[in-house]
Amino acid sequence: GETVAASEELNRAELQSPTQAGILFRLAVAHEIAGQRARAMERLEQALGAGYAEKEVRAEPELIDVRNDVRYHK
Repeated sequence: GETVAASEELNRAELQSPTQAGILFRLAVAHEIAGQRARAMERLEQALGAGYAEKEVRAEPELIDVRNDVRYHK
């Protein structure tokens, strides 16, 4: 319910750890929960590029809608 505060926290986390795969993945999940699909997709792509395991992405229940998005499969 505190989307402004949550968004500010996400921005801080992104600035502090812009290349760590685990952080990028958690940011993707947080952005998806916050209704920011485009940013979630960007962070997810970065996380996978940084070596995050695709099996973990497939197992994350918060990303069901992301995995059903056409952009995910590109």
